[in-house]
Amino acid sequence: MRDLSELVDAYMEQEKLHRLEGRKGVEAMCQLAAALGYKDPMYFGQLTSKATIGDLLCMMEDNPGMLEAMIEWVRTRRGPEFREALEPLVKVEDAAVDQYEGGVCPDCGEEINPASTRGDECDNCGHVFNWGESDDAQTN
Repeated sequence: MRDLSELVDAYMEQEKLHRLEGRKGVEAMCQLAAALGYKDPMYFGQLTSKATIGDLLCMMEDNPGMLEAMIEWVRTRRGPEFREALEPLVKVEDAAVDQYEGGVCPDCGEEINPASTRGDECDNCGHVFNWGESDDAQTN
């Protein structure tokens, strides 16, 4: 009797699902989800006659470990693109943007980077953000 790994490999070979990059990779994952029994009754996002985005979504909904593996994959990326995308979206405690009226630099009037904190410089003019007893902040 073949184990699951061998069966997946055999299925992928049989269906010629060799490419896992880009659109072809998404189609392969959707087709594998359908082959494993995940069927979206609405056929959401029909990609090919054997692959729908809905089938993959059903599989992901039923298997949180799959999502955990994807999140862990994102965490381990070393390139700057994911960090740069998330950084402005993550609320920074004691952020400079929250300390200055309108969230703008008092020197140049440009929007303050949401990740800036006390002691950081304005990306535009180099103003050092400092507030407290001798603050230069004009709180909202």
